[in-house]
Amino acid sequence: IGPYGTGKSAFGIFLAHFVQATAPQRQTLLSHHSTSHHRTDIKLTAPRLLPVLVSGNNSSLRTALLAATRAVVPNDALHSEIELALANQKPDPVYVTALLERASAAVAAQTGYAGILFVVDELGQFLDYAAQNGSDNDVFVLQTMAEMTTRTTSSVCTLVTILHQAFDRYSPRTSDRQRTEWAKVQGRFADVPFQEPATQLMRMLGRALAAGQTVDPTMRRAWAVAVSAESERLELRPADMEPHEWVDLLADVFPLHPTVLLVLPRLFRQLAQNERSLFAFLASTEPGSLQDVAQIHGSNTIYRLPHIFAYIENTLGIGLFNHARGRRWAELAEARLRLAEPQRLLDQVLTTIGTLGALSQSQLRASETLLSYALTDTADSADVLNVLQQLEQRQFITYRKHRGSWVLWEGSDLNLDGLVQQALRIIQPTLSLVELLRQHADVLPLVARRHSYQTGAMRMFPFNFVAAADLPTLPATAFHDGGEIICVVAQSDEETVAVHHWLDQPERTTETARIVIVPRQIAALREILLDVASLRHVLHTEDALHHDAPARRELASRLAEAVQILDALLAQLTSVAVNQWWWCGQRQPLASVQQREDLLSTLCDTLFHATPHVWNELVVRRQITSMSAKARRNLIESMVTTAPGEPLTFTGTPPERAIYESIVRTSGIFRANAEESWEWNAPPPADPAHLLPVWQAIQIWLEQSSTESRSVDTLYTVLEAPPYGVKAGLQPVLLVAF
Repeated sequence: IGPYGTGKSAFGIFLAHFVQATAPQRQTLLSHHSTSHHRTDIKLTAPRLLPVLVSGNNSSLRTALLAATRAVVPNDALHSEIELALANQKPDPVYVTALLERASAAVAAQTGYAGILFVVDELGQFLDYAAQNGSDNDVFVLQTMAEMTTRTTSSVCTLVTILHQAFDRYSPRTSDRQRTEWAKVQGRFADVPFQEPATQLMRMLGRALAAGQTVDPTMRRAWAVAVSAESERLELRPADMEPHEWVDLLADVFPLHPTVLLVLPRLFRQLAQNERSLFAFLASTEPGSLQDVAQIHGSNTIYRLPHIFAYIENTLGIGLFNHARGRRWAELAEARLRLAEPQRLLDQVLTTIGTLGALSQSQLRASETLLSYALTDTADSADVLNVLQQLEQRQFITYRKHRGSWVLWEGSDLNLDGLVQQALRIIQPTLSLVELLRQHADVLPLVARRHSYQTGAMRMFPFNFVAAADLPTLPATAFHDGGEIICVVAQSDEETVAVHHWLDQPERTTETARIVIVPRQIAALREILLDVASLRHVLHTEDALHHDAPARRELASRLAEAVQILDALLAQLTSVAVNQWWWCGQRQPLASVQQREDLLSTLCDTLFHATPHVWNELVVRRQITSMSAKARRNLIESMVTTAPGEPLTFTGTPPERAIYESIVRTSGIFRANAEESWEWNAPPPADPAHLLPVWQAIQIWLEQSSTESRSVDTLYTVLEAPPYGVKAGLQPVLLVAF
């Protein structure tokens, strides 16, 4: 299964040649058709098979299989049976499979092959035919064949199908039952995704272009060595290619520039039909193609990114703007139109920036060095730098600091950089690093996974940022769903010393609900936090942005990039490698994420040792949904209205029954006595739900309320706090049960 134009049919043909060949012939096939060193674990001595090739043509799959098999079957009697089956317009799928199995056995018995390999290309056309005609028989024959290939012992029978998408995508208008049946059939097959990695496509390009090279190999090699050296400095070489292979590849693909080589796979995957369109680009003489540029400017002309944009603009025309990133291409086309009577280098730089932005390829960002390399083969061209300054002054491009690259700029009357700098001057002196972190750092809480799973109660650890100077006045932990993690912000050596002095105080040993992190590189967050704060300030306060869509989009895009970088830096705060973790006055020697999670669960085991063990996601939560609240209310009503001695009964399986089963029945607090009379009791001695500590807490609270009335909220506060930690959704059920 793979997208259009990736070479699936070509692979099917190769497979057909390979399975029918001898071991030496198979070795030759691999050597001739591999673009790099092929795998050594392929069984060259595996049984030889006779290929039967079937190509989809919007007709019946059963008849197509029989017709293709009839042409190769060596048995005259079987040949006649197949003829009769073909004469029947709707042959039975089981009978068709039996004929194909006998054909495979006949091939194994009467030829040098061990059986048959069926290759069904464009299976989607057969599936479309089956869906349009409302018949499952053509799909069912795939199931019977799949079963046959696994059970047959008289021969080796193999079935390979080639598709663009999964089975169920071909049956959008069929019934639910039919889609379910089709899914079952697909379940008989092993799905093999067919998608070549980008480097494999580059190697294919090298093989294709090397075969037709007319340029002197010494000159090509010298050019490849020069440009590869610069590409190494810019870290452009693919990670799975060795330096010597990269140089060889660049020499083979001459005159394609390395930046073009890197974007071609993504370009044709995004805009066209993958390798099919890629090789059309190599072989055609359409305007802007490789052959066209060579004919006009000479075979030694290096093919660069502006050339590739000219090709796709001429080839796709207005269709270029209908793709997923069509707006990016439209912005480039409009910017080139606005650049009236451009100098050649101005147009090339602008086109290169727009092309890289439209492709959004992380490896190739439009930095000054990359743009210079893409257009001049050197990373420090003064001419390119001068052009960038001109384009920025004319508001064609703008610089993204956090990406370190240039992007197209639609133009605006607002001075965005000035607005951001003005906001920065307002924010910088008024907000400390801790305040910036509290307002703009979104760190997800950590979860005590083991404890949460074992008790059924999710325990969360939110992050709080605390300045080193505020530690002596730090309030006690507020208990809700779990403990807390405080991240101490120390911005000088003196503050770091003060933090460790505070950690050594005897009081820390009793703070079982608090984990302290002392990060080593938190000061590095200040600059990016100020950028995020400034961009948000401008977006939220600048009224002129409401009427300036380009400026609003540009600021939103800058903010998204800054937040992405901020999130990556904040993720390091939970790292065990670069931070110190402290609990109960002791530094915790954490070396892995697993050890960090064990620490969180150990803390919860200590803090909430009396918590019930109840698994019910409807009510074992701090806040429950309206549906869960209704179910809980229905259960409580049943609890107080059921006649004494009678069991609780439910009609069907409503959600309140799930609450009853998982809490009341499982815990044993409502059970039958020796006389088979149902009654409410304290948890049994085995206490399977670990409810006894909570039961005793409710009893003590009620006894203390014997002389005066008290709000039930005070009981819930007791139950929610350590050591019980009962979730708010569960509390009313336990109280009414008591």
